[in-house]
Amino acid sequence: MIGEKEIYSKDELDVYYSEMIAAVNGLIPLDDEDKKKLREIFVPKRIRKFKFFIKIGEVSNYIGFISRGLFRFYQMKDELEITSDFAFEKSFITSYTSMITREPSQVAVQALENSIMLVISYDKLNEYYSEKQKYERIGRLLAEQAFMQNERHLLSFLSDSAEDRYRNLIETAPHFIQKIPLVHIASYLGIKPETLSRIRKKL
Repeated sequence: MIGEKEIYSKDELDVYYSEMIAAVNGLIPLDDEDKKKLREIFVPKRIRKFKFFIKIGEVSNYIGFISRGLFRFYQMKDELEITSDFAFEKSFITSYTSMITREPSQVAVQALENSIMLVISYDKLNEYYSEKQKYERIGRLLAEQAFMQNERHLLSFLSDSAEDRYRNLIETAPHFIQKIPLVHIASYLGIKPETLSRIRKKL
């Protein structure tokens, strides 16, 4: 997935890295050395629309910060794609279970529009851990953030109505909701597209 040469302007990169560092700083205070290190170990990567950050059956080897774009998580059940989550700008994503266990991922992570990420590989992350105890704490927090996002959706699925979950999705990502195909939103909510259409008409 990573390797080809890509061109970005300095201004673009400064914005992307600043946004990522701000997100990490919200989890744990960073000094100038920490910030410099994050800029060194995360690399920019473009993911084209409908291409994959993670495929089902592959071991997850990267954690990514979404600088620009939109992704969906899905699983296969009875030959159907079941959307389990969406991920939006300024969030970290991975297949957490696959990355920790080193087993093939049961979920796919697919771009729903042309996207730009800052990514770090599993091997580079482990090198980062070994340099300083604080770095291990930072790395663990990034992986946990990706996991917690999926857990929040599961808890909402178990406790909230489809209408409430749709409202939450609108509130979470008002600028992106129009970009997500309705079939994926219905799958995410666990309802049929026609039921979603009725909910949308009520709101």
